[in-house]
Amino acid sequence: MSILDDHLASGAVCVFPSEAARRSHLIEHALKSEDGVVAGDSALSFDTFRASFLPTRPDRIPTTPLIRFIFAYEFIEDGNPISSFYNPKFPESKQQVLGVIASMLPSLGEVLTSEVKAHMPGALFLQLQTVHAAYREFLDRNGLFEPRYDPVAVPSGWDTDREVRILYSDLVPEAAVLHEELGGPEWLKLIPTPRTDAPTIDVYANHLQEIRSTLRRIRDLLEQGVATHEIMICLANGDELLATLEDEAFFYGIPLSVRQGRSPLEYPAGRFFTLLDEVHGDHFSLRSLKNLLLEPAIPWKEKERIRKFVRLDLGDSILYGSKDRPDYFESRLRDLSLRRSYSTFRDSLSAIVRATSVADLVRSLSFFRDAFWEESE
Repeated sequence: MSILDDHLASGAVCVFPSEAARRSHLIEHALKSEDGVVAGDSALSFDTFRASFLPTRPDRIPTTPLIRFIFAYEFIEDGNPISSFYNPKFPESKQQVLGVIASMLPSLGEVLTSEVKAHMPGALFLQLQTVHAAYREFLDRNGLFEPRYDPVAVPSGWDTDREVRILYSDLVPEAAVLHEELGGPEWLKLIPTPRTDAPTIDVYANHLQEIRSTLRRIRDLLEQGVATHEIMICLANGDELLATLEDEAFFYGIPLSVRQGRSPLEYPAGRFFTLLDEVHGDHFSLRSLKNLLLEPAIPWKEKERIRKFVRLDLGDSILYGSKDRPDYFESRLRDLSLRRSYSTFRDSLSAIVRATSVADLVRSLSFFRDAFWEESE
């Protein structure tokens, strides 16, 4: 029996560290157990379980990362002091403050009342207080509430007669915190990872020996009557090992079916469009431009010219473009030739992002490819 079978047999609700862990155990249970069926509320991920105890207000809506970002934008646009969050010598970096403020809002109240405040510079503490007060006012004004500001609580009608077990609790730091915040109830148990004998580790001289040894073991299993769908190989680095594995499996006469499950955005074409959108959405920041221009999967022309562009921008501390023209690169870049190339690049990239029809998109992509990619690609 698996660890899930043991706990389900007792009638307990099983909570797993993640949704992936929950699904993995449920699949194993369905394949190996006699009944193969689990009630929907008998196996939960920790996030789903914890959400049951988060505060709710009938007259207010909980905040989201997007709402926090909107507040940060409004806070900065209103001219509030934020000098502690960026270097005033480089005003281009001011845009980065949006993400900093938005990400710290859920824990800001706790920070301001903890011992950490004694170690903060005075100016930083005052600005954090200003952010917190403005955020509170923003929440009240818009009928919102921050779930992290209210304590968790057991909802009325909760079945305390049914035991809940958080499995692998040592892998979820928040599990012990939640247990303590709920008052350590008897019905909630923390079950750490079971102790087992140390596994045997096979060490190979290289990946080829490891693949061949593994395939020989698989061949033995097939000869013993084990079905192919019951055998699985997991690769730590599919990009480097998959080709060798396919060649060796063919040599050993072992049928191989590859299941990568990769998102289309992880392939070179998808990666290109993702980086393209990041550059345009980030108003041509140097960070996003570096990610796009230095991506090895994209066949750029004049790679040395690209590296020169990045070096000069770093040397002149040009970290951001702008949503308006001319942007910082066009106005501050000293190399006239690079400035012209950048303007052409910006215009053609923007045309791709703003295309409203297939014809416009194809035309914009064709121009971009001819202007900036190697002809052999």
